[in-house]
Amino acid sequence: MIQIRRNVFETNSSSTHSITMCMKKDYELWRKGKVWFIDRYDAEFLPWDELIEYITKRQHVDIDDIETIKRDYADGYIERVEDMLADYDIFTYSSWMDKKKPELERFTDEFTTPNGETIMSFGYYGDDY
Repeated sequence: MIQIRRNVFETNSSSTHSITMCMKKDYELWRKGKVWFIDRYDAEFLPWDELIEYITKRQHVDIDDIETIKRDYADGYIERVEDMLADYDIFTYSSWMDKKKPELERFTDEFTTPNGETIMSFGYYGDDY
């Protein structure tokens, strides 16, 4: 039987591939530490206040974890906050580079559309056994 699937990227290898596409302005805000990246199917870039609202309403984050995250952030323990949020696939640029599958290769590229918009692509790839 032959199965045809449209708009799907598929390989026959046992390697890992991830790609995210976004506007360059969002990528630059993330790179500069102004927003957090939610690395899920509904990938988003959110500033801290909106991120707290997001994880409170839409994420399955334990309420005690949320209170700890808020307290640690207010006290300046950003690395501890990054570690906790990484468990929920939420990253600063540096934590994504360091903590999201550190054994894999990273890539970043950009292109400009015919309308003049600059789009960024970034992700990782490699063996993930």
